[in-house]
Amino acid sequence: MDGLDVIRQIRLLNYLFPIIVLSDKARELDKVTALDAGADDFIEKPFRVGELLARLRAALRRVAPLAERNDEPVFRKAGLFVNFASREVRVEGNALHLTPKEFKLLRMFTRYPNRILTHTTLIREIWGAEGNGNDVRSLRVYVGQLRRKLAGGSESWVSLQTKAGIGYQFQTD
Repeated sequence: MDGLDVIRQIRLLNYLFPIIVLSDKARELDKVTALDAGADDFIEKPFRVGELLARLRAALRRVAPLAERNDEPVFRKAGLFVNFASREVRVEGNALHLTPKEFKLLRMFTRYPNRILTHTTLIREIWGAEGNGNDVRSLRVYVGQLRRKLAGGSESWVSLQTKAGIGYQFQTD
């Protein structure tokens, strides 16, 4: 199977998955063919790492809004209920009031349950362009507030684990 067949097969399974072709072929026809087959971008070798990283970020920004639209409108697990459209959050039937940043954090954690989300990822998603890597202290404060609200005053429902020096993991298992 050649690269074009791989692109076509991926597109049959997942339209949102970003595909960037890295190739030493510099002909316009090769680029057009790859893009028409379903690639999102085409980078000619040799390339600089900075350019590759920027193109990866751009490709992920393009698919993120589409992926959000395909999210389930409700999350239910282990006594937690979240309605993303109405921003209703309940723990064991009790309504919670979350700040906008707390709600964004909860949305990220429920989108990626049981995965470790790094400080950098969370800061970028919660604070956007205004955030930077030095906001780890602020992130810790918001995660602490969210953790306390989810626990509801009891220690029985704490599933938001700190992964020291890395980030956080929302455990639902």
